Amino acid sequence: MLCEFGLAQGVESLDPAAPYQAVRNSPVTYDVDFSVVVTPPYKTKKLQVWLPIPVSDFGQDVSGSKLTSFPLQVDPEIADESAYGNRFAYFEFASPQGALIIRHQFQIKVYELRWNLDLSEARPVTAWPASFDKYRKGDSQSVLVDDRFTTLLDGIIPTRSTPFQDLGKVMTWVQDYVEYDHIDASLRADAE
Repeated sequence: MLCEFGLAQGVESLDPAAPYQAVRNSPVTYDVDFSVVVTPPYKTKKLQVWLPIPVSDFGQDVSGSKLTSFPLQVDPEIADESAYGNRFAYFEFASPQGALIIRHQFQIKVYELRWNLDLSEARPVTAWPASFDKYRKGDSQSVLVDDRFTTLLDGIIPTRSTPFQDLGKVMTWVQDYVEYDHIDASLRADAE
């Protein structure tokens, strides 16, 4: 794929669990007040809601998390899923009557990450180590690459150069020509 790269030292050195090798700069702190309104169908006996929760990592520090619900007050269960380390708040409402508001307030400090990459060292990855399999597995949301995309890519990049330059040209084209549209958007979250 166009966006899959490795460094010149070889594929065997690639590790998805490797620590970030970027330099953190220019932290900015935000106070976030995120609300979700959920309206269950009439006569719902049990409403279950999973809300993604941001986690702290090298690029961001999350603190002061406070979860509330209204008008039914429910304390959520917080859990991490094992495959990717994502965190969720699980709310369960018994016999909800009308709309519910779930509110998540927190503070987040985000960093600009400077990678200082040497583009001359970038090489396409032809065979990924098994440690990347969970990120590359095919499922209903896999990216579909067919003749339409190949033809479009050949139009955007008639002459290929380095992978990073080619990706930059594609990203510039996407920014200039692709617009999100609620009518044409996929409800299945697929590439088409």
